Parts: sequence; structure tokens; C-alpha cells
Amino acid sequence: MLELIADNYRVQVFDDESYNPISTDNPHSYANVYDLDNCRHDYVTSRHGVCVTENDVLVTSCILLAGRGPTQTHGHSAIIHENSCYIAVGPFVAALKLPTLSLDWATQTAAYRTNIHAT
Repeated sequence: MLELIADNYRVQVFDDESYNPISTDNPHSYANVYDLDNCRHDYVTSRHGVCVTENDVLVTSCILLAGRGPTQTHGHSAIIHENSCYIAVGPFVAALKLPTLSLDWATQTAAYRTNIHAT
């Protein structure tokens, strides 16, 4: 899990590999579900949950879904800049507005689109 601080808010980013977008019986529920890849549920390979808390009280949450290659959260998976949290999910980067976690934008990385891999 990755924890970031933005003003009075704590932002937690974590893997939720058990989340199934078509299940009604997930261990965790989220206020918003963002399918960045518009992929079928059986092709989702990356599932990153995000929670915002203030004074240890949950403000809101979301889960970001993507296919085309699994990723896991680590120390470089997300950053806070001004009023946004930027998160890498699979071949995508998403910008979430803080503290609402509304999806501002998401884009697929150029390296994946052109199949170029950094060495």
C-alpha cells in the first residue's frame, strides 16, 4: 500500500486483486468504479483501490481498472500535485481530483501504444 498526504487528507493506493467488476459480493465496495480500458471483466489485470480519509474518517473511494498487463502499487505508482492524484494503472495514467476522487482524465502511455520499451 502507498500512502500520500495532501493538505488534511490521507490518500491510500492499494491493490485489490479480489475485486470483480461484475460481482455484487466484493470484499470492498467503492463509491466510484473507473474502467480505464473499457475492457471485459475477464480481461481486467490491474485493480487499484484509492481511499481518501480526513482525520481517519473515510471521505470517498474509487477503484481503477485496466487490462493489457498487470501492475502493482509501489512507492512510485502515484504522486500528488496541486489538487490531483496521478496514478499509474496498467498501461494508463489517471488523474483524480482531490478530495472527491472524480476522474479528471486518463491516458494510455505512448510506450504501450507503440510497443516501445525503455531499457
